[in-house]
Amino acid sequence: LIENDLIFKTDQFTIRKLVGEAPFTSYFTNESPGRAAVWLGFRIVESFMNKNRGRDLELLMNNTNVQEILEKAKYDPQ
Repeated sequence: LIENDLIFKTDQFTIRKLVGEAPFTSYFTNESPGRAAVWLGFRIVESFMNKNRGRDLELLMNNTNVQEILEKAKYDPQ
């Protein structure tokens, strides 16, 4: 997502391709699962919550600073 400059896209066409039902996620390979961005988003939120104990989900959901969320999540896909 970052390599293809998609992570901060807000247009509905791009979002639909990343989170919509499909046999695969079109911005990735044909072997990728559909809705891969939803899974990735869940993993980033999970990482954020694990690394920022004491914060509740409501505070996270009200935070509109996506860069801060990504930085504090310290998500590592490995």
